[in-house]
Amino acid sequence: MMRLKLFMTSDCNLRCLYCYEKYYRESKKREGYALLDFSNEDTIVLLSEIVNRRMVALNDNKLQVDFYGGEPLIEIKKIMKVREKMIERSDSFEKSFSVTTNGTLIEEDNVEMFRDFTVSISCDGDEKQNAYRVDRAGNPAFDKIMSGITLLYKKQIDFKMNMVVSSSNYLRVIESIKYLFSMNCKYFSLEIDYSDTGWEYVSDEELERFYDGMKSFALENYHNFKINLFEDSVIPLNQCYLTETLAIDVNGDIYPCIYFVTSNHSSDYCIGNILDEYDGLHWDKIDELSKYLVCDSDVCCSKEGNCKIGCYGMNLKLTGKADMISPIYCRHLRTSYNAIFKYKMRVFRKFRTK
Repeated sequence: MMRLKLFMTSDCNLRCLYCYEKYYRESKKREGYALLDFSNEDTIVLLSEIVNRRMVALNDNKLQVDFYGGEPLIEIKKIMKVREKMIERSDSFEKSFSVTTNGTLIEEDNVEMFRDFTVSISCDGDEKQNAYRVDRAGNPAFDKIMSGITLLYKKQIDFKMNMVVSSSNYLRVIESIKYLFSMNCKYFSLEIDYSDTGWEYVSDEELERFYDGMKSFALENYHNFKINLFEDSVIPLNQCYLTETLAIDVNGDIYPCIYFVTSNHSSDYCIGNILDEYDGLHWDKIDELSKYLVCDSDVCCSKEGNCKIGCYGMNLKLTGKADMISPIYCRHLRTSYNAIFKYKMRVFRKFRTK
């Protein structure tokens, strides 16, 4: 499946305290960008040509378009136009669409549009856990987030919750999931913040308890609860879609992955701009990165066959080298592996063999 990831805007209607410094520090280089209007007819023609020719080159017939920000729903009208035009201009491919949002702009007058999308909402749990999520005036955003979630549920529109897990909140993650689960949230995606150096002070035993706790809750609620940690983790645990992904920044610059967009090394891995058209793009940069799909490191552990050297964009961001895994990532993989394996075996024996 070809994955097209469009950054519709670098602006956001929230000023989350844990995100503001980190995200905006990394995005300073983007402040001077001349923003590209993805809904412009000429831009869509160029974008469609690049996507269509790339899919032919990959011999692929499935396209997934993901909309990101900032807060992408700031540009909700443009998102709908891009979707409409991509369907028209890529009619020979099977297409799906997703949007990752903070949920605050989901309202009665636009909620129906989300039936055509896979919706991911960023939320940290109950009101206390979301204390750092504030609007531009510093007001709590929790009620607006829950209003969007409630609307989706009432309209029977599927959605999943995105939660960032760090060394400072991991002990409260299960509590947060239980709260959101009680609020009719059934699908969860945990994003471990591997850039958090605080993980160095969390022992392997504490990590094991965290993953075991997640495993127990997932098994107890197997028929009504799904989480990426266990549902997506099949052997091999990590499969990179580097050669099948195009991430396009707000100014039209194209990268092999979203992790490269805000990386300090982004210019090294930018393959060109939409305006360069297909033949003007440096596809050789993706080919160069693809050699890392096979790990031949001397320092790999017994889980080498499962991690497949991790995420190359994340590696670059954390270690400065695409083929060097962060030690923190390694620790999480090793400590989570047993819980994931036990979950898979329990599910197979209890539910899948009946």
